[in-house]
Amino acid sequence: MHDALDVPADSTPVRFVGRVGFHFAVALLVAVLAVVAWNGGPRFSVAQPTVEVPASALVAVRGRGHAEPARYVVDAADAEGIVLLAAGGVSFAAADYPRITWHLPWDVPSGLQVNIAWRRRDAPGRLYSEAVEWSRGPAYIDLNGHPDWSGTIQEISLAIRGRIAAPLPVGGVRLRSAAWSVTLVDTLSDWRDRALVFAPGGFSSLDGERAAIAPLVPVVAGAVGIAIAALGWRARRRGARFPLGAAIGVFIAGWLVVDLRTQWHFARQHAANLAIYTGKSGDDRSAASPDGRLFETARKLRDATRERPARVLVLSDNTHLATRIAWFCYPENVWHGARSNARRPAVAPDQLRTGDQVVLVLYEAITWDPARQALVWQDGRTRAATPILVEGPALAMVRVDAPR
Repeated sequence: MHDALDVPADSTPVRFVGRVGFHFAVALLVAVLAVVAWNGGPRFSVAQPTVEVPASALVAVRGRGHAEPARYVVDAADAEGIVLLAAGGVSFAAADYPRITWHLPWDVPSGLQVNIAWRRRDAPGRLYSEAVEWSRGPAYIDLNGHPDWSGTIQEISLAIRGRIAAPLPVGGVRLRSAAWSVTLVDTLSDWRDRALVFAPGGFSSLDGERAAIAPLVPVVAGAVGIAIAALGWRARRRGARFPLGAAIGVFIAGWLVVDLRTQWHFARQHAANLAIYTGKSGDDRSAASPDGRLFETARKLRDATRERPARVLVLSDNTHLATRIAWFCYPENVWHGARSNARRPAVAPDQLRTGDQVVLVLYEAITWDPARQALVWQDGRTRAATPILVEGPALAMVRVDAPR
């Protein structure tokens, strides 16, 4: 005798939940082992799961940079807009260490393209390369199964294409083994930490899920499918109807695993933000945020001795920089270009009004000439101005004077 959901009449709620939980747990274990077998390398374990190449071992083959105690700072790209940092002196079997993480910061200029490059012992004159799906933070790639990631690797490099609008610190490179035991640990660690981008002082997101060895959602979905299939097979062998109630319970169990992981992560985020921001003033909170360095620049502009109110124009080749600096300067009458500079011509001299305050942040179309006390355009046009705040060629704030 069965009820509407095909739950045995003699089954108590505790026994029913226990059976559903057991089926789902076994199915999840099978799914995890399948993930490890699919993504693992040829070895079950290795003596050294991780190889850390420090920043001190990096050399700029293309572009310019300088070494600091714990990082290598990229100062500029070469004439073709390319930076190539090489970590020489390494030698390892490609099959043993296919998971690569370059330690890049979270606050980076937008529009950069990142590639992982390497040289093999059997072809030392050839540089192999693979693009990394990356926007900011650590640049991770898994080359397990890549046709060119084979043999013995003698050099690992980071290639960056784009305009380096500000010094870019690189903290070295981490090589992680693909042994089965390491893959299991890394998969579980991904679900705990990497899969959800944890940004203290900012907002969490699901962007990191794509960098996981195996994203949690499809693995749990596979486990739910395995568990339901097992329930159906068991019922068929016994000549019973399909246990719809147990199948719904398995689905709910899978949903809870995914949702509770997310809620746990957001709770960590909330606790971290409380620790960072509680008891601080508005300025101190902005200084402690992920955009703290931008805020310090904006605070210098905001607090500079100048006329108020005034129209403030923030110009930068980096749209993100201009947008964030303008945001921190509100509620003043601040203008910044919301469109990319490729689609927007530079402000012309006759478009500026006397008394306008122009901020130049890493901007090439217009520069400040302290000798002539003027804003200078690339085509030679000028507009007289008075300096308000100048910190080298990267940052200047001036007041536009009347045409001479």
